[in-house]
Amino acid sequence: MRTTSERSPLQPTAYAWKPEEASPRQQAARREHIFALLREKLRARVVQHEGMTCIPYNEHPEDMRVHLWSARAFLHGSPDEQRLANALLASVEFRHADHFCGAASATLLVAEHARLEPQARDNLERFLQRSLSDWMTRDYAFHGANDNAPAGCVTALALYGQYVGNAGLLAFCRQRLAQLMHLLDLRGYIHECVSPTYSAISLMDFAELAEHAEHADIKAMALRAEQRIWQELLVHFHPRLRQLVGPFSRAYPDDNANQCTLAMMAIYAAFGDVSPVSPLRMLFPPADGTFAHGPWDFQLRSLAAQMAPTYHPPLELAAQAFQRAVPSTTQGSNEFCAGHGTPGGQTTVYCYMDETFGMGSFGSRTWIGQTTPLQLLYRRRAADVHASIETYLSSIRSVYTRMLVADKFESMEVRAASIEQEIGSDDGVAFSVQHQGTALLGYVPVRQRHDATRVIRTSLVWPFHHSRPDEVRYGDDALVGFSGSYRAWDWCFIRDGGIFLAVYPLIAQQQDAMLCSTQFADAGQYGLLSFFNMCGFHPCPLSDRELRGFGSGMLVHVAAAEQYESFERFIESMRQATIVQEQYGSERLLSYQHGDTQLELLYDLQQLNMRRAVRNGELVHENVWLDTMPTLPLVR
Repeated sequence: MRTTSERSPLQPTAYAWKPEEASPRQQAARREHIFALLREKLRARVVQHEGMTCIPYNEHPEDMRVHLWSARAFLHGSPDEQRLANALLASVEFRHADHFCGAASATLLVAEHARLEPQARDNLERFLQRSLSDWMTRDYAFHGANDNAPAGCVTALALYGQYVGNAGLLAFCRQRLAQLMHLLDLRGYIHECVSPTYSAISLMDFAELAEHAEHADIKAMALRAEQRIWQELLVHFHPRLRQLVGPFSRAYPDDNANQCTLAMMAIYAAFGDVSPVSPLRMLFPPADGTFAHGPWDFQLRSLAAQMAPTYHPPLELAAQAFQRAVPSTTQGSNEFCAGHGTPGGQTTVYCYMDETFGMGSFGSRTWIGQTTPLQLLYRRRAADVHASIETYLSSIRSVYTRMLVADKFESMEVRAASIEQEIGSDDGVAFSVQHQGTALLGYVPVRQRHDATRVIRTSLVWPFHHSRPDEVRYGDDALVGFSGSYRAWDWCFIRDGGIFLAVYPLIAQQQDAMLCSTQFADAGQYGLLSFFNMCGFHPCPLSDRELRGFGSGMLVHVAAAEQYESFERFIESMRQATIVQEQYGSERLLSYQHGDTQLELLYDLQQLNMRRAVRNGELVHENVWLDTMPTLPLVR
């Protein structure tokens, strides 16, 4: 297995990846190395708790899934460590029909059967048997939401059905997998696409099913699903920055900040050392300034889960994706079901990559919550080939959008204590159209957490964990740091190393007596550029219809500094852009014209539907299967 000292992953050039690094033999070598590191870290933490053998983390000593994931690593250790794994599995107290546990339990029974002792096998079998009816409900069909859940359930059902010889269960799984195959015939992406967390969970479950299924048709459908998820990750993998570019269907703050996510763990497991943010460099020990959305212990258990499968990635696509020419564009479509009072529908998925940045967006995204509708990844400065991981992390930046609807006014709170909760989810329906490094974004607030609303804001979020932008301007005013509040709207310009950004607010309605309209907020480890529909001490009760009238949005343009003589010339150029905002009834029209780029959005604030999106004079169609330029050998 290649170690990180043999070749630096920090060079901003295409990576000459070799397909043999994805062979089962190389995957097994990486797996055993990581499993040994995990056993060393976790062995001393084993305790007895209320009659159970467990490895507690955080406040949940009885957590079910982490014990199953941890046991997988210990089963590959010494005889004593295998006995410890069996004690863990025999002690797990299954409290509900968790789909993570279902996939893990069925996989353990099939893949590790020879290493399991009777008590451990009996505990897993009892849990699976009593959970089958839950996993066969409509909630766990592939209907455009939370795809990792049906992926885990169908894996559990198929492998357990095979394990006990239940033909009825296998027939049911064929029907459910056929439902997914039909969607893959129609769309380039499943619903839960390009998620740094959940795409990887679906990936590992389908990989286990593809590896261990004994029936050819089930194996073939699982393999197709696995390879299609690999496809979405590979076409969003930036070949120079060597990380994922959005948009992200579901993402936590660490996902949006491009930390060592589950997707990057899976990429390391399948392909080797292709990214600086590999688990070897990021987790042993955790790099300074890095973070996860749970305790580090949970991240280690998740690593055991992601390393366990033998993956089956499309090798030709991987070879070209890691070395693809830039600039490049990928676009496709997916579907989503209704939820949180918003309608279901279909949307485009657009991703553009240049030499120094990548930006992705969803065309019309009404699945709110953890969705990141617009995400930008860029290299702010080159990193020396011998740089530390901390130096590498200071050389890149991920910027993304969030809408907040809240009953609290931020100045009343200790901001540093609440900022990750504020940016953890999105409270708006988003509509966008993008051309290369320019995106026109419209937002509609829809999630009202309390009757007394005080704040409605749309933000661009900058993680500051390793570096800060070099220069910030509001209109003609230079800011000291990343801090300032203004009552008016104007262009916002940011110089961040070798990257220039221009942002212009697009606000449909604003409450009277606003405290501010535009705010640059330094929140410690984050910077927020926010545009407010509402911002005040006094609460305002709003009906759903009233809330949706407070539409928002922004124009975001990113460019490499080398394209301009200076930051001043960039600002002068962007001030020549024409931006139009119009509204008739509840329909909102946004348009942007600058040079050869023309973008237009027309959508309904109340009905939450897109009437049209136009890119350079052509309608953007929402039923695109998938295409990339330059052409890659996509998997159908």
